[in-house]
Amino acid sequence: MLSGLLVRPKILLQKLWQLNIDWDTPLNQKGELCAMLNEINKDLEEVDTIEIRRCMIPEAYIGVRPLPEVSLHGASDASEDAMGIGIWLRWSRPEDSEAHLSFVCARARLTPLKQTSIPRKELQAILLLSRLMLTVKNALRYNIAYWKIWTDSMTAISWLRGQSKAFRSYVAYRVGEITTEFDPIKDIRHVSSDQNVIDLVSRGGKAIEMKKVIEGPEYLRLPPASWPQTPTNVPVDPADEEQKRFHVRNAKVLSLRVTAASKPSPIVNPTNFSSWPRLKMVTARVFSVRELPKKQWMKQLTRQISKWPSSKLIKEAELYWIRQAQREIDFQGFQCHEVRPIF
Repeated sequence: MLSGLLVRPKILLQKLWQLNIDWDTPLNQKGELCAMLNEINKDLEEVDTIEIRRCMIPEAYIGVRPLPEVSLHGASDASEDAMGIGIWLRWSRPEDSEAHLSFVCARARLTPLKQTSIPRKELQAILLLSRLMLTVKNALRYNIAYWKIWTDSMTAISWLRGQSKAFRSYVAYRVGEITTEFDPIKDIRHVSSDQNVIDLVSRGGKAIEMKKVIEGPEYLRLPPASWPQTPTNVPVDPADEEQKRFHVRNAKVLSLRVTAASKPSPIVNPTNFSSWPRLKMVTARVFSVRELPKKQWMKQLTRQISKWPSSKLIKEAELYWIRQAQREIDFQGFQCHEVRPIF
């Protein structure tokens, strides 16, 4: 639980490190960093007021057999500076007016200094939460009926409900790992930011505010029908940067396929020639130019064109125009048998 209280001290140390301030350097008494340090010292004095029950079974259910239904709930949030996650057990019986919550644990981690988007940080927080929930579930001896992940990021939910291969590697990897254990429609739910108590952890809340985190989200005490609802259809924004590159790649591949499948243009225009032998002769001369070395190409061009083409080149030109005629007659059929020799 103290991880939420250590967010602001960690942020302070990070800022001191970025400013290259040594340990023995006195801070400006009227500066922002000194004011932040004084707030942290004052807040740490209130840590003694925080109480957490060691026993996860609510007092109302101690000695009761069989135990009521137990479900595992986790919430995540991310800000510019840190990510926070928290986990609770929800105990409920049909005859109870409201469910009971037991605080399990909370974690906080500073975000990397490398600039990244808030939705990416939200997705990373969900990944950390999914790993921690799996660890907690395996460690508990209770029979967990179901589990839920709560997040206030609709963008992250849209990624999780999409196909991982449709995104860039950062999102695709995390979506793939999360959805291996959690059903993105059934197990991952949306909650508004004002109802997400883990927002206090990710933003470095004060000690008195951490009591709300220990008590858990108020909506979880209500019946499932009264929980915040998540839209069934959460489409990915077409302008989403994580999909933008994927669509560009597809567009490039599509253009290449269209170019490859289109009818190739002839090397010369046959309508400019009055006879078949003349067309073959000019085509053979064009083929002869292809064999010229790149060096001194312009010097040898005139000499090569003035020569009479060989019978091999004339035959090649004849076969070339036969293939062109077949393409004109039945381009689709030629494409199917293009790998076979004509004669």
